[in-house]
Amino acid sequence: MPDDPTPAPWNQGNDPHTVTAYQSPNNGHAMAILANGEGSPPTFLALVDLTKMLDTAIVPRNPATNTCATGTNLATAGVVTFFAVP
Repeated sequence: MPDDPTPAPWNQGNDPHTVTAYQSPNNGHAMAILANGEGSPPTFLALVDLTKMLDTAIVPRNPATNTCATGTNLATAGVVTFFAVP
């Protein structure tokens, strides 16, 4: 079950490799898993649905920069889910 609230600020973990990706057997979406921690043991994992992230109907783009539009909450949009590391 996902944890709430969203960890803030998010500090991406350092090497060795705190990110990985796979194709979900449940829905066929491209998924990424990231760990926070910045050199210490991670306290949260972020599960990112990359297929949803690339869907402009879910995550609007800034046409000038082709980046995610400001104000898009990726957690409430169902793109990112956070899990506490026990």
